[in-house]
Amino acid sequence: MLEEIKEQDVFDQPRTTQITAEGLEEESARSLMRSIGGSYSIGPVTIRLAVDVDKPEVKAEIAVLGTKAGTITLSPKKLSNSAGLNLGLAKASVNLSVDFAKTLVRYEIKACVRNILGNWQCTGYKGILFNW
Repeated sequence: MLEEIKEQDVFDQPRTTQITAEGLEEESARSLMRSIGGSYSIGPVTIRLAVDVDKPEVKAEIAVLGTKAGTITLSPKKLSNSAGLNLGLAKASVNLSVDFAKTLVRYEIKACVRNILGNWQCTGYKGILFNW
């Protein structure tokens, strides 16, 4: 018996996984086990991360206070990239970089909120976001 399951991947892209009585198709099972990631919130920023270790490639969807700021794709040809958003009361810029040899993704974030006087109060965050 062959069954198809329609689902959304980490970036809301539809995909179809075929399941037999024995389990997942071999390619689907291998792909599932080699794709890892998660969701991380740092200050007003949320980063949804997916790492495909076979390509190798890292995709990250960036949001500021729940509003999409952009998507970053990292690969051996593009080891760092940035995204940002200014919402008027809050703004943030995110830089992600990948080191495939050390199997890690680093982040650097500058996040700001506007106080009651209209002045920006900013802080920075940086470190290792993910290690596989």
